[in-house]
Amino acid sequence: MRREAAKDRPDCAHLRFQLLRHTAVCEMADAGVSVPQIASVTGHTLQSVYSILSRYHRATAAQAEAAFKKRLRLE
Repeated sequence: MRREAAKDRPDCAHLRFQLLRHTAVCEMADAGVSVPQIASVTGHTLQSVYSILSRYHRATAAQAEAAFKKRLRLE
């Protein structure tokens, strides 16, 4: 299947499904999706999601601000 896709899109031949799943994990985290929800969508274990995020995901100031605002709403 990957070879067939590479014929249609040679620019994507280097992509692996696993990398696309890692990207999806990081993008869902950026969107504020919880780790258990991410695991249910991607089929990873919770530990795998945490591992992927610790390796590939970079925290940003915007994420810190969003977390702070979320915390204030809990009070």
